Amino acid sequence: KQEQRRSKAAATAAAAAMPNLEGKTSILAKAIQADANLYTRYGQLATARRGFTLAQLMTPALEHEDAARRTLGIAAADGECYTTFPDVFGTVIQDWFGKSHCHEGRQSLERVCNAETAAADITICLARNLKGVPYAPFMTPSQRNEVERAVAMAVMKFGQELKGKYYSLRGSASYTPMPKGMSEEVEKRLGDARLLFSEPDSAMLAAAGAVPDTAQDWPNGRGVFATEDDKVAIWINRHDHVCVVVRETAQPKAAYSRALEVLTLLEEQLYAQGHHFDYHPRLGYLTSACSLVGTLMRGSVTLPLKNLGADEGSLKKLTEDMLLQARQVGDSWELGTVPELGTSEVDQVNALIEGVARATAIDAAMGEGKSFEEASS
Repeated sequence: KQEQRRSKAAATAAAAAMPNLEGKTSILAKAIQADANLYTRYGQLATARRGFTLAQLMTPALEHEDAARRTLGIAAADGECYTTFPDVFGTVIQDWFGKSHCHEGRQSLERVCNAETAAADITICLARNLKGVPYAPFMTPSQRNEVERAVAMAVMKFGQELKGKYYSLRGSASYTPMPKGMSEEVEKRLGDARLLFSEPDSAMLAAAGAVPDTAQDWPNGRGVFATEDDKVAIWINRHDHVCVVVRETAQPKAAYSRALEVLTLLEEQLYAQGHHFDYHPRLGYLTSACSLVGTLMRGSVTLPLKNLGADEGSLKKLTEDMLLQARQVGDSWELGTVPELGTSEVDQVNALIEGVARATAIDAAMGEGKSFEEASS
């Protein structure tokens, strides 16, 4: 018993020891440097179910910190972290979003604009994580494989309303019915349809403030459910436990509506297995990077924008003013939504539709010889 007490005391001391913040510039590092009590209040606490400590949540993020980018300095290991260390995550979220909470729940689909676009590609992605299961950077291989098993079982029960098949990633040995993963032919098919995901890019994750540890044990435990028409996919264990992906042309509302239908079917089947999506009433849907909490939705539209795209500075200013982001993809431009706490999925879809309409109109006017200022006035 004495040895057990010594071990427990040593564990408590280790948990309480503040990570070295010298030279660190992340949001949380700066906050603790300004007020050490923020760490003192929570340094000896641990989540009730899995025992995650504040030091454990900070260490991976600090190791991957990049002074050239704005980073969080912490990653949630599961949903319980947000309630065990509320002031810590609240401080980081306040700095990132300008507000510490204010999730806008889902609104009526009727509020989505019916406008069509001349887009070459429209994509809506809705991500979710399972309550009680560690998030990707903190999952063990067995936990990741269990999520794969649960979701693969769920999609097999979709029936005719969403006919398709689950494929584990090529080279994965975790899914018994497909011990070597998808074939080379299926991999090419899904890649051509832009329904396949690859190993996460560490630099990209760091830029988003996330911890680039989601590629551990790659590619085991990951896969894609794809419908026969290659318009709908469900990604398993990419950055989040599940992500519904819908690709459409011309109608953003139709893509969003379809994504909701698929997500509802998936949620029903997972609920039948005893699983729930991780949700916080003030923060919305939860994930490891607190810079992404809220809707966990990503919408994008690809457009040519030959004239406006030639003036990259003006295009990016226009999209930033409309809470969107612009990214060049080959000869075209992808306009995408930006995670914003306090906005609903409908708000974000409408912002995308309005942004596309405005960018298209300005591009046409610039094609007629007008300057950006004239075209946007």
